[in-house]
Amino acid sequence: MNKGLVLFIVAVLIILVESIVAVLVYNEIGADRLLISIIRMLIQVFVLFLIASSNSKVLLYLFVFYHLIVGLQFFFKQSFGFINMLFGVYHILIVLLTFFNEEIDSWLIKKKE
Repeated sequence: MNKGLVLFIVAVLIILVESIVAVLVYNEIGADRLLISIIRMLIQVFVLFLIASSNSKVLLYLFVFYHLIVGLQFFFKQSFGFINMLFGVYHILIVLLTFFNEEIDSWLIKKKE
């Protein structure tokens, strides 16, 4: 079990969810927002790899803050429904996994040994 496994899992989760959302948006409104969705996904994955390779916590805090704000906005919409709840939980899950990635990695490594 190597260090950075949790960030790798977060990157895979972002790729999966953002790809599904991009396809659903493409089917609903066409190719207008497809490029923006792909660029947003690639930027998030790139930032995650920068977080994993850097000792600085600034990118981590910015990434977590972005997902926290986006996740909370889904909970405070006037038309709160199941889809908004799913997206809110997804972003909060990204926040928790990213912010506590080192603790989760060390816990997994201890558990394996």
